[in-house]
Amino acid sequence: MDLKIIITTVFNSNNFGSFLQARELQRALNEYDTVFYDSKTRSQRATLINHIKKLIKHTRSIGHILRGTIFEIAETIKLYRCWHSLPHTQKPENRDVMILGSDEIWNLSRKRCRHPIYWGDGFDGYKIAYAPSANQATEEEFRRYPEYLTYLNRIDTVSVRDSSTAELIAAIADQQPPVVLDPTLLCDPQPLRPKKLRPYIAVYFFYERLKKEEVAAIREFANRNGYLLVSAGQYISWCDRSIHSIKGNPFYIFENAAFVITNTFHGTAYSINYRKQFASFANSNKVLGLLEEFGLESRAVTEDRSLESVFDQRIDIPALEEKLSEKRAFSTEYLNRSLMSAAQEIGSR
Repeated sequence: MDLKIIITTVFNSNNFGSFLQARELQRALNEYDTVFYDSKTRSQRATLINHIKKLIKHTRSIGHILRGTIFEIAETIKLYRCWHSLPHTQKPENRDVMILGSDEIWNLSRKRCRHPIYWGDGFDGYKIAYAPSANQATEEEFRRYPEYLTYLNRIDTVSVRDSSTAELIAAIADQQPPVVLDPTLLCDPQPLRPKKLRPYIAVYFFYERLKKEEVAAIREFANRNGYLLVSAGQYISWCDRSIHSIKGNPFYIFENAAFVITNTFHGTAYSINYRKQFASFANSNKVLGLLEEFGLESRAVTEDRSLESVFDQRIDIPALEEKLSEKRAFSTEYLNRSLMSAAQEIGSR
């Protein structure tokens, strides 16, 4: 049966990870007629203003602020075009199946994630949750907003992206959802032929969440070992180079990097997908959960584990590839099985 699918995610988010997980989920569904639901819940303009405010707060030089503002405006325009190159609609009623995910669409601690459409409300067809995350949402928030538990119980098949979300769903609902891969991990990244630079460390951060001593440690490590610090997709004044994304992807710079340093979920996911030696200044349940899922807890920089000591311990790449292959097979099988169930139910109506 030819299914017509609509994907509900944080469409138009000014965030590279959000865009790439959406695009990769669409690629995983390439044999189906698939569109995205544009719920108009995100304004890239507002997010751009927040980016510039952070830039001003964390950058003292007027020159850096001006260069950074121009850089961020250019990236926002490019990412907007990337989102709108995806097929999208505001009319979900003509679709057979709604796939909810991936990304942090179930984080009730964020007001924008309380939009009922992220939970499938208002859609009468078959509903599949593929790899959403609740991140820091708590049982208390579900008790404060009980309607979301009602929405959750109306979803036909539910999987989640991380163990903390799985534990939350198990605690509030009578189900134990499987943990599947974020869509960005379902396939190897496409090579983008980045420009050659002298040996460098690729960085990808929510840089405002880094402490001053963490920035100092990163710079000291790079200088001592003779590496450039290179950021892509965002302007970071203390990096040696800030270069632009390509086709909505800043993670291409990981490909030829000697090391990667990050503190974000998708920075960690792409470090795994590029099989890089990386370190994570992990600061959230979703990042820590991803490290744990792949047995990479030792990649987290902590008070007891310095950046130097993380890189002294090498990742076993063959073992990582084996684990990634197993998880890809499981996640793909789950998605295909869910779609078969949808087709059977729709066909029996």
